[in-house]
Amino acid sequence: MSSTSRAVSPPASSAVPRRGRVRPWLALRGLLGQFRDSENTEAGARFVYALQGQSSERVFQRFRADPDGARILAEGQSIRETLMDRERLRALPRGSLGQVYAAFMDEEEISIEGLASATAGPAREVFGVMDAERQLVHDRITDTHDLWHVATGYSRDMVGEFALLAFGYEQLGTPAYRLSLAAIRPLCAIQAPDAVALIDGARRRGRESRWLPVQDWGGLLAVPLDEARERLGLGSPPAYTRYFRVGRRLRPEGASAAA
Repeated sequence: MSSTSRAVSPPASSAVPRRGRVRPWLALRGLLGQFRDSENTEAGARFVYALQGQSSERVFQRFRADPDGARILAEGQSIRETLMDRERLRALPRGSLGQVYAAFMDEEEISIEGLASATAGPAREVFGVMDAERQLVHDRITDTHDLWHVATGYSRDMVGEFALLAFGYEQLGTPAYRLSLAAIRPLCAIQAPDAVALIDGARRRGRESRWLPVQDWGGLLAVPLDEARERLGLGSPPAYTRYFRVGRRLRPEGASAAA
């Protein structure tokens, strides 16, 4: 169920947006960098942003037209500092969205600071200097990426990332996600056939859930994870086999490299 609009006047945006254009050579540079190292977040961001075109502006306009999005913009609500406070998140009730998110970040040995740092350069390359409102929306979507992992139940293994791409495409309409999915699907059909249904299901969940960019993430952090998922329209996450890249192949978790 998507967020519905009520008669609320969105705040005015003072700056004229930079005209979106596809930057194929920059996208290729990012793609090659990520091909060499799938953990290269900066290269991945460069690939995604370079293919954005007008899609990021469409997301911004939808955000601004949504009553909850308009309120977030009016209040200048950033989620970054809240998610950076790992100690506070760890102290939340066990099993809450925030506590599980903190445990996830600890286990994966990642940080919101690292994600913000890795994506800042590519964002400047493609979008230039954004006005305050567009910067807030851009940062909010970037900063909640790993929170989306936790909320959807798709982990950071290769198949989990593919599923989150599929979910994210339906939420954000990101062209690079669609291109990636077109390339990924045949690979999964051969090397991880059980993942195809997961990816298709992720797209369906992305269409049927609430629009995540405007959700009250700060208010959901202390809520039990299952309840938060219900509020977001996500339901229970599907069980799936995690796959990791070994060389140029996808291997199920626990399988030996020589198998």
